[in-house]
Amino acid sequence: MDLSRMPKGKPSVALPLCLNCAEYVRRVDAPCPHCGHDTTVPGGRYKDDGFYARDALERLLTVMEQATTRTPRKTKAED
Repeated sequence: MDLSRMPKGKPSVALPLCLNCAEYVRRVDAPCPHCGHDTTVPGGRYKDDGFYARDALERLLTVMEQATTRTPRKTKAED
């Protein structure tokens, strides 16, 4: 996996990435204009260059952060 090819900074909010070739696309409900594949199915460069793993790690870190900042619920024994 060549991490030097991974873009730095935050991804564009306005333009999503094709989950096959990792190029920006205008619409996710149409075939990618760069590679011609379904933009919603992870594969190709998106997986090979680590985008898939990085996105999964970012989602995991977000969930972990939300879990640590959430107020714990009371159990029936505590009532």
